[in-house]
Amino acid sequence: IRLAIISGSLTEGHSSSESFKGMLSRLDRNIFEVTYVFVAELGGPRIAEFTKEHAEDRTFVWTKEQRDVGNGAWTTRWGKTIASWKMDIIFYFELSMSSFARRLGM
Repeated sequence: IRLAIISGSLTEGHSSSESFKGMLSRLDRNIFEVTYVFVAELGGPRIAEFTKEHAEDRTFVWTKEQRDVGNGAWTTRWGKTIASWKMDIIFYFELSMSSFARRLGM
């Protein structure tokens, strides 16, 4: 099962990450192929450490590029990338806390 976790709060110590890290860390990697995407809206904090526990998991940190300021081209570009992965499940665990994640999830 190909599972993508996409979040704007996939950072160390954030309440959303803390709430889900146990479940996500314990997923059987013989069943789940896990991809983490941290949409770093403000650039700042590092991605949560639990996302690096399994060597086979893929991890991405996405930020807007200078060419994206003032337009929504990034949603199309990132959306096409996500679609190309052909995920079975895309889990946005906090759409209300990140405008980037909310736009991607809509």
